Amino acid sequence: MTAGIIEFWGLNEEPVATTPTTWEVAGKYILKSVGTENAALNNIRLTTALRSHGVPVPQIMKTTDYRDYLLADDGCYLLMEKLAITDF
Repeated sequence: MTAGIIEFWGLNEEPVATTPTTWEVAGKYILKSVGTENAALNNIRLTTALRSHGVPVPQIMKTTDYRDYLLADDGCYLLMEKLAITDF
């Protein structure tokens, strides 16, 4: 993962790897590497559709400059709220 990437969301906490493509941040967020911009857009569309039907899916957090995802040299990233067990 690119060093300092979490700062694009205004966070200072160190991400902790949970899988090779996801990191937990501050116990409240999940940072996910989705590979490509197209994959990020598909993820955003799916999440939006599911939320509109009341399905408990994570809220995608906007970057400090109001983007839904970050396109970096090594891929594309989404930051999402971590769902609590009670959200199901």
